[in-house]
Amino acid sequence: MKLFEIFITFTFLLAFALQVSAQSVQFPNELKGYEFLGNVKLNQLRILTSTQENTAEILGGECSVSCEFGKDWNMSFQFISEKDNLYGKPFPKDLIGKLYAIEFYPRNKILLDKLNFSGKFRMSYEGIDEPALNLRTYRDNFGLNYTVVKNAKQWEIVNIRYGISERAFKDLLKEVKKK
Repeated sequence: MKLFEIFITFTFLLAFALQVSAQSVQFPNELKGYEFLGNVKLNQLRILTSTQENTAEILGGECSVSCEFGKDWNMSFQFISEKDNLYGKPFPKDLIGKLYAIEFYPRNKILLDKLNFSGKFRMSYEGIDEPALNLRTYRDNFGLNYTVVKNAKQWEIVNIRYGISERAFKDLLKEVKKK
């Protein structure tokens, strides 16, 4: 009987550790101080898996599309609709209604002392491809995007977006092109 109890306890702890590990790996490159998906409720949401109904169940009905997040942020959710397409091709039916992105917008200016994105991020210019506009997006392979703008001598966060990973996007594109 003692061995059985130890086995059950070990199995439970292993399952818990794997679940926590999987949640923290979803977006492993979050900048220090901006680890939003570490939030107990938000880390239950999964890109291309969660639905608007899941979002309402987890965060409350008033937060199924957009809501406040803490005192400094607004957050919104994008879900794939039947009208959406990928390079002119419709999304697979099983993805209609699934979470495509979570975005955070600061309510007030949030300045970064210095721009310090690791080599895990690629930088691109947003909108018109014009570096003088000082609007940049830093993306990683996991679907995490930081859009920033330079005002005077400091960088300001425009938004933080958690979206589809590059690998999932490539797989999705292959599936859509088959049809």
